[in-house]
Order: sequence, then structure tokens, then C-alpha cells
Amino acid sequence: MGTHIALLTPFTTSHRTAEETLALGYLAAVLRAAGRDVTIIDGWLENLSQEQILRRVIDLPRPLVVGMSCYRSNIEQATSLMKCLKSSIDDLKVFCGGYGPTFNADEFIYAGFDVAVRGDAEHIVVKLVEALERSDSLDRIPGIVYNDQGVPSETRQSMPITELDTLPFPARDNVQTSINGGNFVHVCTSRGCGAHCTFCSISAFVLRGSRNIRWRHRSVNNIVDEIEQHYHIHSVRNIKIVDDSFLESPRDASWACEFRDALLDRDLHIRFRTQVRADKVSPDIVAPLAEAGWFSTSVGIESAAASALKRMQKQSSVVQNQEALDALRDHGVYVQMGMILFDPYTTLDELRVNLDFLKRNTWPFTKGIFSEMYAANGTVFTRQLDARGLLLGEAHAQNLRYDIQDQTVRRVYQLLKGWHRSHSHIYDWVIDTLTAPKVVSDEIFRQIHMLCQRLQVLDVGFFEKALEHVTSDPQSTDAQLLAEVTRDSQHEYEFIRQQIATLYEAAGLTYIASDNPFI
Repeated sequence: MGTHIALLTPFTTSHRTAEETLALGYLAAVLRAAGRDVTIIDGWLENLSQEQILRRVIDLPRPLVVGMSCYRSNIEQATSLMKCLKSSIDDLKVFCGGYGPTFNADEFIYAGFDVAVRGDAEHIVVKLVEALERSDSLDRIPGIVYNDQGVPSETRQSMPITELDTLPFPARDNVQTSINGGNFVHVCTSRGCGAHCTFCSISAFVLRGSRNIRWRHRSVNNIVDEIEQHYHIHSVRNIKIVDDSFLESPRDASWACEFRDALLDRDLHIRFRTQVRADKVSPDIVAPLAEAGWFSTSVGIESAAASALKRMQKQSSVVQNQEALDALRDHGVYVQMGMILFDPYTTLDELRVNLDFLKRNTWPFTKGIFSEMYAANGTVFTRQLDARGLLLGEAHAQNLRYDIQDQTVRRVYQLLKGWHRSHSHIYDWVIDTLTAPKVVSDEIFRQIHMLCQRLQVLDVGFFEKALEHVTSDPQSTDAQLLAEVTRDSQHEYEFIRQQIATLYEAAGLTYIASDNPFI
């Protein structure tokens, strides 16, 4: 009997409700194409405890190799599960991949993992499993860090997969579980992002050994073939396109028309959500995609202040950001705006500009008014902070800490953070249905969007009060302001809580998620 491979995610640690882990599906597909027996155990999607995952793995055939998908937020859970597996199964080899191992490979190796895979893993894992079977040296397998007698040993960097059409469609062992949970089915049409934002882990992930290959994409026919398969086999009508950046060159207006026509020519009537860059959005692109079913998207606006955009090395301008929002609104595409109000160099003037912007733009929604630039391992931003001696040497949710340089701005930051923390569960609960997203009726989606707007009115109101407070009200303490406004808003938050509970019940949804670790 050949080696059996178990691919899994640890038990849930996310403040979002569970969605399918497409990375497991891609790895399973390439391993099965190579003749391997593979079991997928998506602990997050299936809401499994560590004990349940352990039992399912123990019951699998031997010999056995386990692969684990890991992020910054589940390092502790992944390590705990790995140690339990190794203590229960003799001679077990466990490898890990994803963002966590890519940027923190040594940490995973010292914790006890045998191999950490960096970057695109599909072409690596087949060679890795073969080498583990034969007990061969791992030093010739590119793109990994392996345990060499207790010491991390890094091989040469691997190239990203450029021809995505050559990959098999991901195995969808758990797609029905995802559908039964009210989720959109995931489809990946491209990998990477063409931008250079200093704070972004995506750019850092893509550039590991990439020789500047930032973005790769599938052909229209290849994408539509996969959608058609879901459409007819699983009656899927709702697709979440999980690309880091859906619209990159050469995806222009002509491509958008080609994509629309390919869907409609096959009589595929779907709704889909994406993530896009503002500088890639224009009316001539939005129009055909909206006709194809584009109804919701995330856009990384980040800031309405040109000075802040420059620090972030955003490729979009203030004008482009506004034009993108207007184009999406005009075609009825719901927008979740990514905003970063705070970084080490934020000024009061920048905060005032962002306040005015948020007051003008009430159609898009944000996930709470509090937002800071995370110092994640591997990013340009984190390296800059380190070079300037601004890192504090402590981590929060696997992100490094720093201080905001302007003390008055820091007070606003603490006020907004305290404000958001007091209501974070309601934010997550409401917005999860729109961002995950969940399959609900158009009317319920509209009502939830209206609740998001009510939350944003409260946020913007407090933001304005906080700015006024730190600049003109020296008599009142920050704690007093937070307590007073929180007390005055209790009735409205209770109304929103009751409304979202009613809408969840009407849609047959259940919110199962951990507390938000990032606040």
C-alpha cells in the first residue's frame, strides 16, 4: 500500500464564520493526479475540535504523511495539533504551508514540524512526499525549510506557478458542507497582485523567489469550465472569486466583455464577489462584469489623504479611489472599503481628511472605523520600522507592535480602538454575511447592508467627537468621552443586534466564530 496523505486545517480560530480552504483542494488534486490517496479534513469548515481531527487522522491508513494549511492566526493551534499527532502516530511526518510557514518557517521547524513549504506548494508537495517515502535527503527540493537534526535548513527558492491553466481543478470533497453552511463556492481565477503596497503580506508572499512575477491568471475558458461544473453538478449560483486582485493587466474592458459573454453563452447566470484594486476599476470594465453577475466587491481604498497613500506606496490616487467607488455604485455593486486610518506617521490633518471622506461616502461599508496598518512579518513596512528602530519587540496576533509618533493622533487611535473593541462582535456578526459572503435573498442582503450603514453612521459620529475632543476639550478625559458616547449609543447597538439576529434566523444562518484577535 502506498503512502496516504492527510491534508487538514486546525480547529477554528477565526473571527469569521468558516469557509472552504481552497488550498487543500488544490494540493489534493495535484497529489491525486500523481496517483496518491488523499483525505481532506478541513477543521475550520467542519467546526472540528482538536480531538475530533486527531481521531479522524489516527483512523487513516498507514504509512501516513500529514500536511497542514497554516496562517498567522492559527500557529498555536497548528503546533498543538501537530504535537498530538506525532505523539499518537509513530514515525509520522508533518509538513505545513501557507502564509504562516512562508514568513515564519524557522518558528514552525523549531516547534516540531518536519518541513515548512514556502509560496506556491502544488509542484513542491509531490516531490516532497516522494522524498519522505524514500527517506531521501530534502536538500534538493526547492521552496522548503526542513528539520535537519533539530536545525532549520533552507533550500533554494522555488518559482511560482505561472501557467495556472495547467493545474487541475481543486478537489471539492467538502463543497457540499460549505454550501449547506450558506457559503458561496470559492473559485480562484488568478494569483498574486501587481501592486507594491508596503504593508501587504500578499506582495511579500508572491515575491519570494518570483523574480518579479507578481500576478498570474487563468484563461477565460478555463475559469468558466470550472464555474460550469459547479453550476450543473452542485446547482451553484453564487461564487466568491478569492483572487487577491481580480483586475490586473491584461484584464481590461475587452477581457470583461469576453468573460461576460463566455458565461452568458453557456447560459450560466451567477452572482459573484471579488476583491479589486481601485486603480483598475473603470465604468467600461464594471458595466460588462455587472451584467455577468458582479454584485459585491472589496476595494482597498486605505486613505483619502494623498500623503498617506504615498507612504503606503499605493498605486491608486485619491481621485482614482473616488472614481472607482462612484463607478461601482452606479452599477449597483456593493462595496466593502478597506481603510487604514493609522500608521506610525499619521497626522491630525490626515485624520480630518479621512473623516470628511467617510462622511461623503455612505454607500460603501467598512468593518468598523478603527483600522491600523499591521506590521506583519516579511513585509516592506515591517522592515522599514525595524530599520528605524520603531518596533517595540512584542507581537499581537502575530503582528509586531509600534507606536504612533504624534501623541495627539495616538490618543485618537486609542479612543477609536476602545470604541471598536466595545462593539466588535456586532461588527463581525453583521458584516460577515456580506464579506464571507452568505447566500441570502436580495432583500435580506439589502437590509444587512443598511445595518452596515447604520453602524458606519455611529462610527463616523464617534470619530468626529474624538477629533473634537483631543483638540478642543481638555477638561474631559478620554475614558469619560468613550464611556459617555458608548452609553448614549447602547439603544442603537441593541436595535442593530436584534435586527441582525432576526435576519440570520430568516436566512437560516448561524454565526460561529471566535473573538476578533486583531483588536
